[in-house]
Amino acid sequence: MLPDVSFGRASVRDYLDIGCADGSITAAIGESLGLGKDHIFGCDVRDLPPEDEMMKRFQFKHYDGVTLPYCDGSFDVITVFMVLHHIPEIEPFLKEIVRVLRRNGVLIIREHNCTPENVRIFLDVQHGMYALVLQPVVETPDFCTTFQTFFRSKEEWSELLEKAGLSVVTEEDEDAENLDTVVAINEEDETEVLLDEKNEDSFLC
Repeated sequence: MLPDVSFGRASVRDYLDIGCADGSITAAIGESLGLGKDHIFGCDVRDLPPEDEMMKRFQFKHYDGVTLPYCDGSFDVITVFMVLHHIPEIEPFLKEIVRVLRRNGVLIIREHNCTPENVRIFLDVQHGMYALVLQPVVETPDFCTTFQTFFRSKEEWSELLEKAGLSVVTEEDEDAENLDTVVAINEEDETEVLLDEKNEDSFLC
C-alpha cells in the first residue's frame, strides 16, 4: 500500500492523513504501519459524523483547509493523496505540512502530473463527472460555478517541494495514467524526496 521507503515501521509512532475523506484508506495505512487507533490521525474539510463506523479506527479532526490542527513535530508519516490541486495557497500549506512533520519523518504526496497542458482540461471534466454524475448523492450542486483546481506538472510540484525545504533524491517512471508518487525524508533541517511517476504525484517528506 505504501511505496518502498527507507523507514522502519517499528519507528513510526504517529501517522496523519490530510484530506482523509471517510478514513477508510487512513485506517488501512495506519494499521499496516502497526498503529492503534490512538496513533492514526486524519483531517478533512468535510466533517464526519461521530457515529460513523470509521471513527472507531482513527482520530478524526475537521479543519479549515488552511491551518493543520496539530502541534509542531507531531507525526512520523504524513500522506496527502489527491488533495493539493484543490489548495489555492499552496506554499503556506506545504509549510504547514513541514511544521507538523517530525525530524526524520516521511511525507507521501500523490498528485496529478499535468503534462501535456491539455491533461488539465480532461481532469476538470473528470472531476465534474465525479461530483455531479457518479456520486450517489450530489455533494456540490454548484460545482460549475464554484469549483477550482490548481493542477501542475511534476516539475512544478518538485519546484514547490524544494522551495518548502525538500530535496528530490530518487525518481522512478511508470507508464500509467499521469500519476506521480514522491517520497521525502525529513532529515535534520533537510527533507529528502523520492519521486515515483505516473501522471499523479506522490511525495514522502
